[in-house]
This record gives sequence, structure tokens and C-alpha cells, in this order.
Amino acid sequence: MSEQENQKEIFEYKQQLWKLKNLITNSRENLYDNYTRLLAFISGGAITLSITFLATLEKKPALYCIFIISLILLAISLITTLLGIEYGLKARYKDIKDLDLEINNSNSDLNKKNSCSDVDYYNAMARNLHKISLWSCIIGIVVLLYFYLHYYYH
Repeated sequence: MSEQENQKEIFEYKQQLWKLKNLITNSRENLYDNYTRLLAFISGGAITLSITFLATLEKKPALYCIFIISLILLAISLITTLLGIEYGLKARYKDIKDLDLEINNSNSDLNKKNSCSDVDYYNAMARNLHKISLWSCIIGIVVLLYFYLHYYYH
């Protein structure tokens, strides 16, 4: 292979890496935007429900524990969502950093330096935190519904 053909392949390879970097960057920005909207929506809903049910706690203090459990579960959901997004963003930043290193590299050898294990770790943490968030949100809403049904139908 001639030097000119090799340079052309490296140039095309770097063009593909630039496209991948832009795709990851756009994905990261969309993820962050969706996260902030979701967090604001869930937080607002939890606060609204808390204020709505706060007056009922005075009438039936025995339900106070159920109410607190539901709020704790919803708070866990919010916190784990925040942490999951943070780990997801760290994985995307690591991807972009690795792509920048590859694009700026003069030859076409891939310079990994344990980057895959870091990205895999961040992605695994994000997945686990999102599972915790989902289940704590579901259980928190079920407990809150139990509180509501118990209060109004007993």
C-alpha cells in the first residue's frame, strides 16, 4: 500500500471518528436535557402529593409511617436517577475523550489504555442505578396509593 493510500485511509477513518464523536455529543446533550425535565417533573409531582396529603396526616397519625415510607422511596428514586445520569454522562465524556485521542493520533493504531473498562464500569453503574430508581419509584407510588386508598376508604 502506498503512502498516499495509507494517508487517505487514515483521513477517512478520522472522518468516521468525528461523526461518531458528534453523535455521542448530541446523545449526551439530549440525555442531560431529558434528565433535567424528568427530574423537575417527578420532583414537582412528589412535592405536590406531599402537600396534598400533609393535611391528612393530622387526622390519622397512624398513616404517618406509610406516608414517610412513600416519600423516602420517591426520594431514593430521584437520587438514583441523578446518580445514574451522572454515570451515563461520565461514560459519554470518556468516549469523547478517547475519540479525541484517536483523532489526534498520527497513526491509525487504537490507543485504548483501559478506556473500555472505564466506560463499561460507568455504563454498568448507570444501568444498576436506573433499575433501583425505577423500582423505588414504582414501589413508592404503590405505597402512596395504598396510603390514599386506606385514608379515603377506611
